[in-house]
Amino acid sequence: MSNAAIVVMWGAHIPGRELKALGLFEEAVQYYAKLKEKGEIDSAEPVILRNPGADLAGLTIIRGDREKLHRIQNSPEARRFDNRSGLLLHNFKTMEAFIGDGLQPMIAEWASVVKELA
Repeated sequence: MSNAAIVVMWGAHIPGRELKALGLFEEAVQYYAKLKEKGEIDSAEPVILRNPGADLAGLTIIRGDREKLHRIQNSPEARRFDNRSGLLLHNFKTMEAFIGDGLQPMIAEWASVVKELA
């Protein structure tokens, strides 16, 4: 069961790089499918926003085990995707997320800090 996620967010493509950006998106979807097949991730869900704001056009939520996701996120393949995406898309970001069983410890930590500062 997933206890963590990676959220990959991106804005609009850089003008003149539309085809490269589309190709990279398709490549990423195939890469995530291969990772799921191998049992390295639980799922990867791309989301395209219909009426995107200036900063966000879409995102992908990749769910899985925190240790496996950390290893994937720091792999040469993932770093290459990140580097290429940063050159083809505005506002590209990759962020660690807490879900499922991983969410409760984060809430407890946040509550502890809030009580300390109150």
